[in-house]
Amino acid sequence: EMEEAIPKQEDLVLQTIDGLELTLTFYAGAKGRQTIPIVLLHMWKQSRNDYKDLAPALQAMGYAVIVPDLRGHGESTRLKDARKDETLKAATMPPQQFTAMVNKDMDAVKKFLWERNNAGELNIDRLCVVGAEMGASVALNFALADAVVQDRNRVPRPDYKLGRFVKALVLISPEPAFRGLPIRVAAAYPAV
Repeated sequence: EMEEAIPKQEDLVLQTIDGLELTLTFYAGAKGRQTIPIVLLHMWKQSRNDYKDLAPALQAMGYAVIVPDLRGHGESTRLKDARKDETLKAATMPPQQFTAMVNKDMDAVKKFLWERNNAGELNIDRLCVVGAEMGASVALNFALADAVVQDRNRVPRPDYKLGRFVKALVLISPEPAFRGLPIRVAAAYPAV
């Protein structure tokens, strides 16, 4: 019996709605629609490079792994909009840029996952998000936003599902509030 070839990792750049060039590495799974996607989110002042050993190990186990550089980190520092072209730096970013990791960076990642889901390459409805420190705050707040968008969905049909894709969250060294990203509010949200 032939071993399934593990797809080569790809470095990609996504555009967020506010004009950030979001760099990520995608490790495709080999199980088609059965593939569970895992998003790995790094710590403050770190990058997707933190997961260069873990990501391929998870991929070898059959998962699709998505490892972004969140804004102001790694290669995701260029923000281009109609008015200006600026460089974001982790150490000096204002709190609203940390909030934008949730509602803009992760939104771009979710759209990317949707496309791969619709192409039959993975199952977005089994999404797992792992975050360390700052990444834990982003992961939890994204899971909340993902749940809320579905709870507000007026068309409760499975083919029109907008959210509640996150089925597992792994929070490594979460902090009560990271740069304006509280975890208490999200953690208190009803899971049902």
